[in-house]
Amino acid sequence: EEIELLGNEMTSSGFRCIAAALICRTRPLKRLSIGIYHENDRAIDSEVIEFLEKFSSKPEHLPDRLILGGNHISHNGLRQLGNFLSNRVSSLEMLELNFVYFSSGGLRAFFEGLQDNPQNAPKHLNFADTDLYDYDYLNPTMVISEFLLRPNCSVERIFLENQDFQLDDEKLEIFVNVLGTNHTLKELAIDADDTFTSNGWNKLSSVLCNATSIGATYASNHTITRFGRNPNQQPETVRHFLEMNTHPNKQMVGRMKVIHACFAHNFDMGQFVDMPPCCLAEFLPRMYRAFEERAEHGIPLDVGENSDQGRRENNS
Repeated sequence: EEIELLGNEMTSSGFRCIAAALICRTRPLKRLSIGIYHENDRAIDSEVIEFLEKFSSKPEHLPDRLILGGNHISHNGLRQLGNFLSNRVSSLEMLELNFVYFSSGGLRAFFEGLQDNPQNAPKHLNFADTDLYDYDYLNPTMVISEFLLRPNCSVERIFLENQDFQLDDEKLEIFVNVLGTNHTLKELAIDADDTFTSNGWNKLSSVLCNATSIGATYASNHTITRFGRNPNQQPETVRHFLEMNTHPNKQMVGRMKVIHACFAHNFDMGQFVDMPPCCLAEFLPRMYRAFEERAEHGIPLDVGENSDQGRRENNS
């Protein structure tokens, strides 16, 4: 089920032979790790691409999880890797590029290779502990966000922990704005907990539960379940919305957020979880009036220093 090819000097022909053997399996591997550590730090482009090309006729035989962490992959190799994945519907669910040495423009090259068919990208992309900052190109947050905004993008999880580039409200809000449009991403593991200010958290909260109208609340992001690394360092309201989003019934999530927006913060919403549609239809018009009045007065879902004040205003 699992194969590790680590610390070797295997040639491209050797990798082709291994790929040919894997294609003959009745079912794909669960996990394949490739770690080629050349003494001269040579990029492993030819080995990886020639290995993958053997699966061109049977991409469904690719492993569920491909680990290329710790290798040196050039700008051109990353573009070829993206192109290969974009042009085939494969069984690859997770691609791990953590600890990879990215050459100049490598991250952008990888996503440019994927852009023609973003729906074919692996569901999980791991860039943790990888120095993605590139002075010659846009900040990594912009590069990744542009890809997440592409139609049909189906990436569900991105891991970006332990990066060398400095995160702040401005960069993190780029991701927050993406969540207003992208409704497939479930997890964004990023070092946000210590760098986001209360203003940044409030903007994330408004994306998770847009309190301007009932329609906007229903159209809020009900998919993302993890933003950052440590939920215990995040505001209670953000944690609450992210936990709501874990429920598989997104219509129920939308309903609960509408109720929350109307009656936050000290309001027991548990009794409405199984409310019959007929009762809900009777309740919604009254809730709507209270909701609109709240919006007219500009009462925010404040998760920062003024949360106590917002709670008192809502209760009144």
